[in-house]
Amino acid sequence: MSSTIPQILPNPDLGFKVIVTKEEFNLFHNIDRQLFIRLVLELGREISESINVMAFLMCIEMISKEFNLVAKILKHWSNVMLNMLADEAVFILDCIVSSPYPNDCVREKKLPLIQHILHHNATFEFFHEKRLELITDVTKYINEVCIRAFTDIIEHVIYNGVTEQQELYRANLYGTASLPTHMLPQAAYYTPNDCPIVPQEIDDRTLFITFSRGYPVSENELRYFFSREFGDIIERVMMQEVNQPDQHPLYARLVVRREGMDVINYLLEYNPRLKFIINGKHVWVRKYFSKPPPPPYEAGTSWYFP
Repeated sequence: MSSTIPQILPNPDLGFKVIVTKEEFNLFHNIDRQLFIRLVLELGREISESINVMAFLMCIEMISKEFNLVAKILKHWSNVMLNMLADEAVFILDCIVSSPYPNDCVREKKLPLIQHILHHNATFEFFHEKRLELITDVTKYINEVCIRAFTDIIEHVIYNGVTEQQELYRANLYGTASLPTHMLPQAAYYTPNDCPIVPQEIDDRTLFITFSRGYPVSENELRYFFSREFGDIIERVMMQEVNQPDQHPLYARLVVRREGMDVINYLLEYNPRLKFIINGKHVWVRKYFSKPPPPPYEAGTSWYFP
């Protein structure tokens, strides 16, 4: 037999190294790459933070021994739930890098999604006790997996400027914008069943939504996004009134149907301000809080966002 036939048997030298190409490595971690893409592109989260979140989820896979965890999240979790999970992961990582245990404010935070994954009533104390082990494992996954598997994605994100900070409309920061006339609370309006709804009851079910200047979001886009993510929960959408053809609304109010409030209250309980990505545009959502109505002799006074 010719000596030129390649060796196909295992190399008897136990010290040999197998060379894995970049393409093979990326293919092996394809599911991790897809979830990372959702974090940085669809949810608009920071690159470094998303790398830490991915490394933490890989650790959770090992702790829970649920080795298809990332695949399940990728396939079955909506962006809303993924964003909440990432927030919990960030809280935990902030906790474990602190040598002294964080203050009581952190103790009060809950970890419902992490607890659901682990099937365990995991608390911040639980993770802080394992902080040295977790820091070692997270760092290992960052260096050995994340940096290698996500390099091209990171370059793409940076090149396209996805991580640039966008200006928040001042009402989202300070809540000082006056309501246009058509958005002022009325004495009452009627549901399809002719049941009068008083303004305070409406306010309790209202979300205040703001957009980034230069990235307009239409009412149809809002309706489609909220219906797709949460189901048939929309009762009414009120967009900011604009006077010029080249102007676009910078905020809106969305009234949630009574039966949809459980979902919204659950989301806002742990995150009073939520950030969504609608067709590549950042949208911020929080509960709407109105000031008490003016006394009768000040009937002409405008209403303001808190």
